[in-house]
Amino acid sequence: MSVKNGNIAREMDVWNALKNHKAIPKDIKVKIVLPVAYPDHKENKGKQNRAYLQDIKTNKILVAAPSAYQLVERIENGWKYEPDKKEGLFV
Repeated sequence: MSVKNGNIAREMDVWNALKNHKAIPKDIKVKIVLPVAYPDHKENKGKQNRAYLQDIKTNKILVAAPSAYQLVERIENGWKYEPDKKEGLFV
């Protein structure tokens, strides 16, 4: 199926962006949540935060975006994990 309204990104694109830009230290394990047709009600954070990175240990959402492509763009534009900075959604 072709994309009519813009660019798309897959989970592999997010992993590659994290790896290439060294946005997260190696000791922090993250889970990538991307938009799906039928989201789990526990993972759905609303329209503005459909794609996000979540710290597995603390369940903090580190950075969020409306789409996977915008999440990749945010990482490529220089987003880096800073532990003391209040950013993303906090659960």
